[in-house]
Amino acid sequence: MMHWLAERRVPVDHFNQTTVLWAPADLDLPKLRAVLDALLRRHDSLRLRVDVADPGDATTWTCTVPDPDAVRAEDCVVRVDVSDLDDTTLTEAVREHADAAVDRLAPRDGTMVQIVWFDRGARPGLVLVAVNHLAIDGVSWRILLPDLFQAWQAVRSGRTPRLAGGGTALRRWARRALDRAGAPDTAAELDHWTGVLREGRARLGTRRLDPATDLLRTAGRLRRTLSTRTTRHLLTTAPSVVAAGVDDVLLAGLTLAVARWRDDPHTPVLVDVESHGRAEADPAVDLSHTTGWFTALYPVLLDTGGIGVQEAFAGTEATGSVLKRVKEQLRGVPDNGLGYGRLRYLLPETAAAFEGLGQAEIGFNYLGRFVASDTGDWSVATEMPRPAGEDPHTPLAHVVEINAHVEETDDGPRLGATWTWASGVLEEADVARLADGWFAALDALADYAQRPDAGGLTPHDVGLIEITQTEIEEFEDELASDWEN
Repeated sequence: MMHWLAERRVPVDHFNQTTVLWAPADLDLPKLRAVLDALLRRHDSLRLRVDVADPGDATTWTCTVPDPDAVRAEDCVVRVDVSDLDDTTLTEAVREHADAAVDRLAPRDGTMVQIVWFDRGARPGLVLVAVNHLAIDGVSWRILLPDLFQAWQAVRSGRTPRLAGGGTALRRWARRALDRAGAPDTAAELDHWTGVLREGRARLGTRRLDPATDLLRTAGRLRRTLSTRTTRHLLTTAPSVVAAGVDDVLLAGLTLAVARWRDDPHTPVLVDVESHGRAEADPAVDLSHTTGWFTALYPVLLDTGGIGVQEAFAGTEATGSVLKRVKEQLRGVPDNGLGYGRLRYLLPETAAAFEGLGQAEIGFNYLGRFVASDTGDWSVATEMPRPAGEDPHTPLAHVVEINAHVEETDDGPRLGATWTWASGVLEEADVARLADGWFAALDALADYAQRPDAGGLTPHDVGLIEITQTEIEEFEDELASDWEN
C-alpha cells in the first residue's frame, strides 16, 4: 500500500487515523507519558520513519524502524486545560487541537503519533490519539487500545508496564514480503493479475480520472444506512446458506447493482477490493499482536454470468446463482490477493508487466463489524469530532469508492456505507442510483437466504475433485428427488 501511495504521489504528512477516548479522572501527565512510552516500546510501527532517497522524487521513499529510545513520549503528548469549558466549547476545543495534532505528525522525522490530553480537572477528561496512517490500520486499533488499557492499569497501580510481546515483528514481516515477491508460486500469479486488468477495462463514467483535477476536495459524498432486518441476514443467514463470507454477499450485491446500473448483465465489473492483508498462508507469520498498515488492495473481476438482472433482484433462485458465482470468482483469487501488490510494486522485472494496464475504477472496503472492546475507563468518545483522514489535495484513486461497516445501534446492527466519487466524472444522481441499487440487491440476497430451497455447494467447497456448478446442482436435485421419494 505504501508503494501504491508513492506511485500516486499522495501527500502523507496528514494521512492519519485518529480516535478520541474518555479518560479516567485520576489521569495526569506523568502517567499518560508512561502509558505512551510503553506503547512506543512495544509497537515498532509507532516509531516508523519515512526516508526519502531523492528529495526531488516523491516516489522513492523507504521506511525504517529506529530503536525504542529514538522516540520520546514527552515529545508526543500535549495537555490542554479544558476544566472551565462547557460541552459546546469543549467540542470546539477538541476539533481545533485535533487538527493541530495532525499538523504535528511528521513521518520523515519519525513523529508518527501525537496525543492530546484534555484535562477537565476532577471530571473524566478526554485523550485524543492521532497516528499517521502509515503506522496503523483498522485492525491495529483493536490491538493498540487494549494495550493502552493494560499499560494504564499498571501505571495506575504504581507498576512499570510490561506489555506482552509475541507475534511477527514489523521488520521481519517486511523482509518476508520482499522474499515472497520473488518466490516461484508468487511469480506464477502474474498471468492471473495482468489478465484481470486487461479484461476489466469497461469505463464507468465520461472519462478516466485526472490526478490534477479529481481530488479529495472536489469529490462527492453520500451516506446510506441499511435496515437492521437486512443487515442481520447479511451477517448470518445469507453467508451461511452458501458457506460464504459477509464480503462475498456484499460484492455479489454490488455486482448485481452495477449490472442493473449499466443495463448490461454480461460485461464484468472490475473492483479493487481492500482487505486487512493479515491472512498470511504461512503459519510462521502471526500478525495478531502487530500494529502497522498491512492493508492489501487487489483487483477482482466479477460478473453475473448473464443471469437476468430483474429476476435476480426478486430474491429468486437467480439471486442465489449470482451469489454462488461471485463467491467462486472471489475464491479464485490467489493467496488472498497478497501477491498482486508484491508483483506490481516490489520487483522491477514483474512491475514492468503492469505498465499501461491501469487499475479498477471502483474501490470497495468492508471494515467489518464495530464492537466495543473492554478498555475500562478508556471508552471511545464517539460524539467527539475527528480530523480529516487525508489531505484534501489527495488525488482520487477510483471513480467511485465504497467504504462500509456494521455499526451496533439500539435497534440492532446496521450496515452503513459511504460513497465517494469523482464529481467531474459522475453525476450525484448516477451514484445515488447505484447506491440504491446496491441496497436493493442486498435486500434481494437477504430474501433469497430465507427461502427453504436456498443454498448449496459450489466447486471450491468440493476440493478433492474437479466439478462444475451445473454438475453440483444436478446432483443436489437428484438427491432431493430421492429424499422425497
